Amino acid sequence: WEKTTMADEANHLRRENGTGDDRVDWDQDVLYTWQQEQQVLKEQLIVSDDFDFVVPRPVSKPAPKAAAPPPTAVATGVSWSKTLFAEQHQSGAAPSATSSTVPKPAGPKPLQLVGGVDLSFFKNDTSKAVAALVVCSYPDMRVVFDIYKEVTLTAPYIPGYLAFREVPGLMQLIDEVRTKHSRYLPQIILVDGNGTLHYGGFGLACHLGVISGIPTIGVAKKLLCFDGINNSHVPGWERTCQQQGLPFAPIVGDSGVTHGALVLHPPGRTTRTDHMDPVFVSSGHRVSLETAVTIVRASWRADGAIPEPVNQADLRSRARVKEVIKTGHMSTHGKGHSTAGAQGRGSGTRDSPTRHGKSNGGSGGGGNNRSRNA
Repeated sequence: WEKTTMADEANHLRRENGTGDDRVDWDQDVLYTWQQEQQVLKEQLIVSDDFDFVVPRPVSKPAPKAAAPPPTAVATGVSWSKTLFAEQHQSGAAPSATSSTVPKPAGPKPLQLVGGVDLSFFKNDTSKAVAALVVCSYPDMRVVFDIYKEVTLTAPYIPGYLAFREVPGLMQLIDEVRTKHSRYLPQIILVDGNGTLHYGGFGLACHLGVISGIPTIGVAKKLLCFDGINNSHVPGWERTCQQQGLPFAPIVGDSGVTHGALVLHPPGRTTRTDHMDPVFVSSGHRVSLETAVTIVRASWRADGAIPEPVNQADLRSRARVKEVIKTGHMSTHGKGHSTAGAQGRGSGTRDSPTRHGKSNGGSGGGGNNRSRNA
């Protein structure tokens, strides 16, 4: 009975998020095993700041006095303050000096390396993909290191359990950087997918963070619909941002839990279109929602479709797919091995196909042609 109920729920979530209306007979034994494993991993999840570096935080303009503060998400441990980036919430902040004659102890180092991970799939074989890890300097977002691997995904895609399909390939990259290129191991990783903004509060970013031990942030291009949350709410959230003069709005479900935040595209875009889509940000592991929003905003170029680390992982992994199709092999490292390496903005990948999960229709072109949200 329990396995059948879980399969019914997976089909319901699939329909609710527009990934298919037909019923799929999921392997109930696999689904049950994954649910049990996910629960064990979730017990290790930390959604508060738990790292040894300092994140410089801009002081945000407070909301108008007449506006009521958003609700508090007790269930996830995330508290949303009226002034999101208030100094008193700053984790790891160095103490203020009381006297110029008192020696200052060495404090934690600043955040310097932010990674972005993504997978791009081969159009004609969705079991094959190129996994990418791109590391950018913070806050100037120069690509300093990048690594790629062609992977075969053997696990099926089941809504709510995307991590079991994709994390093994991403962990291959993280493990290689940790053992062979440790100086470039990112201090925090932006993941193209969800963290706590997820049916079970434990999406791809959470799973990868717990397995790797590295702080992670979920950055999704599409809104995952659950707990009364749906795409009809997006215009209202954007209006809230405009009315309150803030670049973000909390995403609160019918349960009263704050699952994540809508973050607006940064100002300054002058080409293509006046309106750029927001992203949906959530805690992954060892990062609070407040810090996640701060880092995402600081990592987002005005001319980028999404925050730069995941933008570059997306574009460059697509380029590697095209490279494999054209030549039969792939370079596993790019020019980002040093600070003099490519920043990605002139890397020849800006016009790579399918940025937002849609195929360009070309023959065998690569893309993220599956749901990244679940």
